[in-house]
Amino acid sequence: MKSSDYKTHVFIGYADEDVGFVRHILLRYLEDDLRVSTFIHHRDLTPGYTDQQMFEAMRDSWRILLLITEHFLNHYDLSDIIMKFASHCVSPANEKRVVLLVQQTQLYNIPGSLYDVLEDSRIIVISDLSAHLNYVQRQEIKQCLRYIR
Repeated sequence: MKSSDYKTHVFIGYADEDVGFVRHILLRYLEDDLRVSTFIHHRDLTPGYTDQQMFEAMRDSWRILLLITEHFLNHYDLSDIIMKFASHCVSPANEKRVVLLVQQTQLYNIPGSLYDVLEDSRIIVISDLSAHLNYVQRQEIKQCLRYIR
């Protein structure tokens, strides 16, 4: 399958506390520079069944990008189910579906269910969530999303 077979290019899973990084840094790069469509729950969820909308958005996305932070792993109620669903979304038709942006301090806390479906090149380390993405990080993200368009 290719990106045009999906409703959205990139689903972004993140903790509520990390919305600043997502909105002001990550979305600017993805939407403004790469011109890809994204789904983020702070903007795109409508009233109603939140869990169901999240899973449908993941199912309908070409790539699932998870922002793995201390907040996401330890304080976000939906993190376990989002990570499990993401790992189950990988298929022979879309083997490179999951991409992780991982806070450096959480690199060794990534659940095994995600490691099982990832290549190391799909794990991008971020040390500072208040800083802009550096050149290497932007190129790694672009490479992981390379089949879009």
